[in-house]
Amino acid sequence: MIFSSHSDATPIATCARYEADRAPIPIEVNGSPLDFDQPHEISLQRRFFSVGNQRVSLERDLMLEVYINAGVVRIKDWGIKLSLYDEAQEIEWDRVILRKFLDLYGKAESGSLDESEREQWGSIIEQVDYQRFCAERAPEIYIEGTYIGQDAKGWNVRLHDGTARQIDLDTGASLRLLEVGERFGAMVRLGNHGSIISMSNISMLADSERIA
Repeated sequence: MIFSSHSDATPIATCARYEADRAPIPIEVNGSPLDFDQPHEISLQRRFFSVGNQRVSLERDLMLEVYINAGVVRIKDWGIKLSLYDEAQEIEWDRVILRKFLDLYGKAESGSLDESEREQWGSIIEQVDYQRFCAERAPEIYIEGTYIGQDAKGWNVRLHDGTARQIDLDTGASLRLLEVGERFGAMVRLGNHGSIISMSNISMLADSERIA
């Protein structure tokens, strides 16, 4: 991975890592391009990292410190140090970030963080959308409800406790099987403020009054 310097006031380096749409990730370099002994601060303009079904979202851009002469790049406040000029190995940002986060998360859960790791975890947790991370890892729960109808924003349901919910079109796509007024059961995962962020194993429920 090579960062080139220019005489411009704001040099730009392009990371070799691509998003799903194959557009390059822009990296902005701040600092004097001639002072190679001092770290250049770089904004890695990505806030979502995933490997398989493991993912984490950030509240703000990651900051990198690039030491040109030393050939080292550090992820600020994360305790991660990478080789800058190792062209044989492309930096896998998703894997690097998720490995570090999940390692510290596991140690924090078990209470086994050492002093330096506690400091790193404190900084990292301020950058991560931790509420979303916990919601996405939460186990599914079983709910019952009644299908009310669909509008442009999503699927409208009334849960068994009487509360109304709107489920976005993609998440609640299986509700298309139901007719308005029909009762259903499903396994769901809840997000912030009780929103339904995933739905699976939908089933139709018999109307108890009709059976009686």
